[in-house]
Amino acid sequence: MEAFAQKIMDRFEIPLVIITAAEQGCYVSVDGEFIHVPGVPVMVADAVGAGGAGVEESGSAFTIF
Repeated sequence: MEAFAQKIMDRFEIPLVIITAAEQGCYVSVDGEFIHVPGVPVMVADAVGAGGAGVEESGSAFTIF
């Protein structure tokens, strides 16, 4: 997954890649570091519209599906 993040950063010339991994949390690649941020258990009340709930647009942020 780290190599994939680096390829995305190189191809699109962006400094940060965040890869979401559902209940496992997410992976962050920035400044030569690749870290895992664990997921936090939550009680889901309603999942409608939750597809981008953890992603905010800022500057040169990209979401790749």
